Amino acid sequence: GFDARPYTRHPERYWQCWSPQDERLAWDPHEPRLIPVSFVGNPNGDGRIEMVQTLVDRGMGIRVLDRSCGVPPIAEYFAILRQSLITLNFTIDQVKGRVFEALLCGALLMEPSHSPAALLFQPGRDYVPYDGVDDLECKIRYYLAHEEERAQIAAQGCATATTRYSSTVFWTTVLEKLRQRFPRWAARC
Repeated sequence: GFDARPYTRHPERYWQCWSPQDERLAWDPHEPRLIPVSFVGNPNGDGRIEMVQTLVDRGMGIRVLDRSCGVPPIAEYFAILRQSLITLNFTIDQVKGRVFEALLCGALLMEPSHSPAALLFQPGRDYVPYDGVDDLECKIRYYLAHEEERAQIAAQGCATATTRYSSTVFWTTVLEKLRQRFPRWAARC
């Protein structure tokens, strides 16, 4: 199994980071948002498929791009996120790349309230947290009916993701950490 002891004994040797995303794939202010609600990911596990099916049974139209059968073309993946008003995430134990991708695309992200995304983003300001399927349904309906509030949170989430977690910020941070760790190398650059 995984041994976390080196990380806890020498935290200065490790950097918890995010996966860099190419913002050029994510943002197109002229692309219309034609998809009210989307879920892009693997629907298996953590009760995801049951939650999506419950929402569909209650009359919610949800565009699902199932990634369990393989990774779809990146252009299709980002097009769905760019065209979505709201996108759902169900991960409870890690911050997946989809969190950053959805926010960079300007979609309103709905994330479980106990998600570690709260360590990187502010719930209620950058994304909307939910507790269970009933709360999720209520919030989806609310934000679809309140466009200005939805757009405000989505814009704030996009701004936070862009200023803190874009590929430019990632590579600038990586190079700075390398310069700090290897000052003689940095002096030659």
